[in-house]
Amino acid sequence: MNALEVLLVLPILPAIALMFLVYKQDRIEKEPKELVVYLMLLGAVSCLPAMGLEHMADAILKYQSEHNDISATVYNIYSNFLGVALMEEGVKHLAARQITWKHPSFDYTFDGVVYCVASSLGFAALENILYFATSGMSQNLALMRALTAVPGHCIFGIYMGHFLGKAKRCKRQKDTVGKWFNMFLSMFVPVMIHGFYDFVINQVQSSGDESSLWFVLFLVFIITLDVVAIIQIKGFSKADAKL
Repeated sequence: MNALEVLLVLPILPAIALMFLVYKQDRIEKEPKELVVYLMLLGAVSCLPAMGLEHMADAILKYQSEHNDISATVYNIYSNFLGVALMEEGVKHLAARQITWKHPSFDYTFDGVVYCVASSLGFAALENILYFATSGMSQNLALMRALTAVPGHCIFGIYMGHFLGKAKRCKRQKDTVGKWFNMFLSMFVPVMIHGFYDFVINQVQSSGDESSLWFVLFLVFIITLDVVAIIQIKGFSKADAKL
């Protein structure tokens, strides 16, 4: 396998594997494969405007920190929750919602999970390729991102899609308040999880000590997040219902 093949194959394998596993959880009525692939491609494309928005947010935060007394911890909170998580989850949410909200295939609550995970994993795949291209194709980088970053994006997508499905059900039931509340949660929950994930990683990197409490917190958080997500996606699948 040459360098170009490594650059293209290794970064996307975890995303494809996780998409397959989530797709299998859609037990009642499988979503059209071409729609899932399209959403993954759209999610990948959404990575590019997210990068631009992140650079803009970072420039604003740096300007504010230069003119105001902002501690490193507060800066990291703003940067990771608003400058990164909000931007990335926002473009993934927009990609999934715009394509599927009125799509005739969106007729079961679990469909939202499949759609948002597809958008999220497409995003994660291109992000991985860009990381490999700029940081080198090391096995350690591939392993770290395969075990943390890509599953992280998948989990953010699971919660995003769960609440998007609930919002669609509320719309069908003409529950306007429920629709907008769940639409809000479909953004708020993944942004909070994503922001905390990035914040803890940055605190670990800032400390430069892999035995620090921040590193222990990161490990506990990742393990807990993975276990809870596996349990919950099975529950979401079993509770799947016609809209």
